Amino acid sequence: MKDVITPMNDVSQRYAVFKDEAVIPGLSVYTSQYGVNITILNFFSVIVSLESFRTIVKETPNVLEVSLKESIISDSLDAYMVPLSVHCLKLRGLDVSHFSPGSRDSIKFDVEHFWNLLSRMKRLKYLFVNCWYLSPLTSTSQAGKRPSRVLTDRELAVKKSVINHIKRMTKLKSLHVVNFCNVTEELDFFICEHLLSIISNLESLFYLRITILYTTDATFKLVRKNLAAYKLISIEGLESILQKCQKLSILVINCLATKGIKLPEDPALYANLTHFWLRCKHTELTLAFGSALVINSKKQLKHLVLSRVTKKDVLDKIKEGDFFNFYERICEESYYRHDRNASYPVSKAEFHVAVLQYFIHRFI
Repeated sequence: MKDVITPMNDVSQRYAVFKDEAVIPGLSVYTSQYGVNITILNFFSVIVSLESFRTIVKETPNVLEVSLKESIISDSLDAYMVPLSVHCLKLRGLDVSHFSPGSRDSIKFDVEHFWNLLSRMKRLKYLFVNCWYLSPLTSTSQAGKRPSRVLTDRELAVKKSVINHIKRMTKLKSLHVVNFCNVTEELDFFICEHLLSIISNLESLFYLRITILYTTDATFKLVRKNLAAYKLISIEGLESILQKCQKLSILVINCLATKGIKLPEDPALYANLTHFWLRCKHTELTLAFGSALVINSKKQLKHLVLSRVTKKDVLDKIKEGDFFNFYERICEESYYRHDRNASYPVSKAEFHVAVLQYFIHRFI
């Protein structure tokens, strides 16, 4: 296999990286003598069967972090969580945000089973998932074949079950949710109406990053089909997160879709934040929202990044704050740093050095 690091001849080896090749089904990669030393399993752009995954996981009981990023799996994702929940009792970090099914049959996904298994991982602190892993929508509705925008009784029951499971994940500190799939009309409405309210039940969160990318051809067709109605619907639920997640300190929202997010204006809701990154150019920032940020800058909120602020009075209001860092992202290559009495452009490199260290949480 190419670029495979194993501890077969090195008792001190801590990392196992599988890259760009298939992990042969039934292959026993480790002996028990060395497998106990492995703390990180990284499957990157590989084909990994459930059989191989089960064998490897069983032989690495002390693993702390697992990633299946951009890999191809042979079964449903929740099936891969079973051996992790049974054998890896010390697991603290999991990245299953982006993978590909090995066949059309493996697209099947039991959202209740998935979160039930995650809730059994009592030491799990860092989680990176796709937004549809939280969706109670049936496969039919997610395919856009059901015109109704109201959850069925079955879907409501699934949503309640998922919420009950994630409420038990009291050790989870860091969550990154992103969408790497075609956004149908039904999934779009789930994101707008249900996603954030479900996340708000993870009350132990310290770090939350939400990335909404409507960038596929199928999504563009959906947007063009009914652009006016699409823009009218904002992403709701942020208020619920700010109300219930009292330990939340770092909040990063990247919404690259052609729609906005509903921003609460009550200053008390932002009282626990120390870092706030809002990249959502289709969200109108109001004077009341700006005032809420300024009030909290005199307390804990010291690091702020916003997309281009189009209203001068809102920008002037926010500049009155006592931020350590306040950056405005004009476009991909243009950034401004604002102080109380001055504003000046900074390069993309300067922005990355100055800001990303505060916002990019260590995540697998």
